[in-house]
Amino acid sequence: NYQDYAADGIDDGWQVSNFGLPPNTDAAPGENPDGDPYDNLFEFLTGYDPNDPSSFLVFRITGKSGSNATFELSKVVPGTRYALDRSPDMAPGNWSPLYDTVVGTTVFDYELPDKNAPATRAVHRIDVTAE
Repeated sequence: NYQDYAADGIDDGWQVSNFGLPPNTDAAPGENPDGDPYDNLFEFLTGYDPNDPSSFLVFRITGKSGSNATFELSKVVPGTRYALDRSPDMAPGNWSPLYDTVVGTTVFDYELPDKNAPATRAVHRIDVTAE
C-alpha cells in the first residue's frame, strides 16, 4: 500500500527509492525538494535525481546553418515523449509543433531538428510527457 504515492503520475518504486516509504510530502509530483528548475514529475519523466540540485535536463542550441537549427537534450528516457515547438513571441496560440517522438532507447546528446528555422528570432520549448 503506497498510500499518498499511488496514482499520482509518478512510479511508486521511484518515489520510494528517492524519498523512502510514505508518507513524505517531498515525494509529491509538484514538489521540488532539491530547488533546481524542475519538480518531481518532470525529473521522473526525464530520469534525473530529484534530490540533487545539479541534476536536471539541459536543452540547448548546438548549431544553426542557414534555415536549419539543431537542439540537444542532455539525456532522454526510453518510452517518454519529447515534443519541440517554436513560437515567434511566446503568445498563447502561436506555438508551432516541429518534432514529436517517443524515444525507444537511451541516447545522450539527443538532437532535435528545426529544419525551417526562421532568420528572425524565435523561441523554442521542449515538452516532456509520459507515453
